[in-house]
Amino acid sequence: MQSFSYRCSTRGHWLIQRRGRFRSEYAIIDEDRGNELASVRRDGRRRLLEFEGRVAEWKRLGRKSGFGFVSSDGTPLLAARVRTGVLRSSGNVQVDSSMPERERLLASDLAVYLLIRRNEEQAASSAAATTAATS
Repeated sequence: MQSFSYRCSTRGHWLIQRRGRFRSEYAIIDEDRGNELASVRRDGRRRLLEFEGRVAEWKRLGRKSGFGFVSSDGTPLLAARVRTGVLRSSGNVQVDSSMPERERLLASDLAVYLLIRRNEEQAASSAAATTAATS
């Protein structure tokens, strides 16, 4: 199990915890209280964000929009893009302003984490393919 700990402004220490190896699920844990604040779980082929009674699906929103969380009625709650270069990565996150602040923070943290993991997995598979091709 992998985890990543960080401090979220004045809200205390949060921990993003990865569960599972191949079909990973993620949770944000409040380290001070020990309770789960939000999670991204698998439901068949879908990934669902669950937090504070709300459920949203992680989807590809299109080439220009990147990935994001979409509500059950199809409304985008969050859109996130990451651009990766040789020396650095950058990106942006847009969150629906109608969401409460805490939910915006949780959803954006998980979205960025999912995109970073996705880029790491793609880089690793590219490196493995390059090594196999030159061997």
